Amino acid sequence: MKKLLFAIILILGACTSNKESLKKQEIQTQQSDSEQQKNAKDELTRNRNHSLTMNLIERFPSALRTDSIQDKFTYYFQYLLKKSSNLLLIEDANIKDIEEIDGKVFLLVYNDDPAIVGRFLVNSQLSIRLLQELKPTDIDKDCCLVAKVNEIVPIRGGPAVYEKSLNDFVHISFASTSSTSYFINGELIDFYLLTY
Repeated sequence: MKKLLFAIILILGACTSNKESLKKQEIQTQQSDSEQQKNAKDELTRNRNHSLTMNLIERFPSALRTDSIQDKFTYYFQYLLKKSSNLLLIEDANIKDIEEIDGKVFLLVYNDDPAIVGRFLVNSQLSIRLLQELKPTDIDKDCCLVAKVNEIVPIRGGPAVYEKSLNDFVHISFASTSSTSYFINGELIDFYLLTY
């Protein structure tokens, strides 16, 4: 009888252990599936952003890419920009503001490396598209853009941008850094909103 009772306990223990093992496998499978779904979604997002960027590069092959001006002297940046018909491609620009002044729409963007603050006039067709695609609640939305540069202002030290009024939107603070930042005025040629 003791042997039978012992065998039953062992069988029940094995069944319980099996159930727990199956539950653990199921949880791991669910976590793995959700991680795979997240990875697949991230990959789709990367592919979409890459294809949008490649579209602009193909449409504007002469545009100067910002990754080619990192750690360059300002005069060389200006030289390369002239060679590219003053077209600049920023692959990952952070949208800081959109403003309307006297019926004209301006886009204010920031790029990290090299540090560029761009203020671009947006023509009426692009402004309609921009305002349709960008929700009023969006903050720190990224875009890939091509702009025609009219003016470059190099600044030694870090730029700080504040909106004081509609006509006086930039305040420059000179930090003790040795990096050069650029304020660029120009005209937006085309853009794509990026997703992350």
